[in-house]
Amino acid sequence: MGKGIQGAVLKSLGATEHVVTVMGREHRADHFVRVFLRSDTLLAPAGEAPGNWVRAWFPDPDGGAKQFQRGYTLAEADPGTGEFAIDFVIHHPMGPAAYWATTCEPGDQIVAMRFGEEPFELLDPAPRGYLFLVDLASYPAIHSLACSIPPEHPVVVYLEQHDERDAELPLPEGPNITASWVEELPDGQGLAQAISGRDWTGWYAWVTAESLATRRARTPLEREFGLNRATLHAQAYWVKGRAMGKSRVLEQAAREQEPHPTAPFTVSPAPERVLAPARGALVVGGTAQGLLAVLQVVPLVLFAEVARLFLRGAGVDEFIAVGFTALWVMALSAIGTTALLFGMHIYDARFAAALRQRLMDKLSTLPLGWFTNRKAADVKTLVGDDVAALHHVVTHSVLDLVAAVVTPVVTLGYLFVVQWQLALVLLLPLVVFLSVMIRISRRDADANVLVQRTSALASGQAQTFLSTIDQARVFGPKAVVDLQGTLRRMGDVVEQW
Repeated sequence: MGKGIQGAVLKSLGATEHVVTVMGREHRADHFVRVFLRSDTLLAPAGEAPGNWVRAWFPDPDGGAKQFQRGYTLAEADPGTGEFAIDFVIHHPMGPAAYWATTCEPGDQIVAMRFGEEPFELLDPAPRGYLFLVDLASYPAIHSLACSIPPEHPVVVYLEQHDERDAELPLPEGPNITASWVEELPDGQGLAQAISGRDWTGWYAWVTAESLATRRARTPLEREFGLNRATLHAQAYWVKGRAMGKSRVLEQAAREQEPHPTAPFTVSPAPERVLAPARGALVVGGTAQGLLAVLQVVPLVLFAEVARLFLRGAGVDEFIAVGFTALWVMALSAIGTTALLFGMHIYDARFAAALRQRLMDKLSTLPLGWFTNRKAADVKTLVGDDVAALHHVVTHSVLDLVAAVVTPVVTLGYLFVVQWQLALVLLLPLVVFLSVMIRISRRDADANVLVQRTSALASGQAQTFLSTIDQARVFGPKAVVDLQGTLRRMGDVVEQW
């Protein structure tokens, strides 16, 4: 069975294949499976260091020759018997690894490799403490790592909760361990919010969560608290909404996870993207705007023609003819632009009404629990404000983009036809502008990143503050997040810039 380029590269680097046999499996939670395995050659005879992991190859759910590789942390490793366990979080949509974990049976065999491990070691000199920012994907690693740290060193563990069932699993425990679940927030801000309001300078941080959440948490640790490669390990363990591989079997498994209607079965139409119905109108509008942009250049060409008429001493009739032609072209362009905008606005009104109807139809099928966990303002934003925000996209964005591209391209094309030397001269300001902007961008790169990070942090804290307004009224505005402090720092950053 094929392991592709990855397998060939690993073998060339000296990685050895180890046959691994399934001994059994158990569900530690509805979405968390531990598979018990055995291998005569995989485990280190001297024992496994905390956080050690292996590269396992999983079969194609469709039965094909291709195999898929993923890394998993070893748990309950016993070198004497060769037995160990691997934990699987069952995300949806599932990938080949999660599908295998839910369908494997005792006696099934897969292949595992060991390459690229860097065993976790305590820092010397010791840091002020150890900070772990993780989620369920790195749950087994964090348990072994946190429990391996001597009790004289404080350990703080924040696990981002993506599912209410996550809390069914026990947190790491110890006299020096402080562990808690953290609510998932929009834009991957959950872990970043958890570490705000405390000084982490001098700590060692281990950040292994979802890709966006990992980036959001890593940035303040590096920029605000000075953590570096020696004191910060940051690696994304998974990407939200993306499965490792695609197959017909996985698609069928995903469909089986969808809630089944209690009403008589009806075939639902395939889901479509929000702007998919508007694609035809956007193409027609963009094409019409392109023609109008060309038409709007014609009066400028006729103005140049008037100059030629002056130079060769043309008669009055020729000037009048050119003038009338320019007026007709400008009138036609104005009428066409007005008609196009009017038509796009009419289409946008119908599109918005149809989209709101689609949303209302969807909301009518949701269980009451969905509304219990949300405020009326959230539903109003979804059905009203978010749809209204699409007005500029549907009505103006494509037209503006086409006009911004076609007009200068047609103008430069005309100038190159008339006198290419002059056209090159006119390009010089553009070259100078791009050079200056590149220099400014490089000079202000760090300031831009800081402003963007602060803005993202303020946005996430604002949403958290609004969702916890009741606690803020009782315990003060800084009870959950320090939104005022973040806004103050944001203003200071912009002022210093």
